[in-house]
Amino acid sequence: MGADTGARTTRLHIAADPAPELIERVCRLLRHRGAAVVELHVRATDPATTHLDVGLGAAGDVENLVRQLRRLADVRSVEVIA
Repeated sequence: MGADTGARTTRLHIAADPAPELIERVCRLLRHRGAAVVELHVRATDPATTHLDVGLGAAGDVENLVRQLRRLADVRSVEVIA
């Protein structure tokens, strides 16, 4: 994961409530919106929060992706970090 292709990568940080289907929902939304996931890191810092750091290649309209990610069940926040 995380191979450097030389293309600009958009990085998102997502904080969410833990849920078994969380990663699937996020990846499905990104796939349906045409975003290329080039990197994905998932960690649980405590029992109440799951953090996803997502690197996107061809992301298209990032503002629209962020808006739609924020609407997903269990998602607390979405930040563009790069």
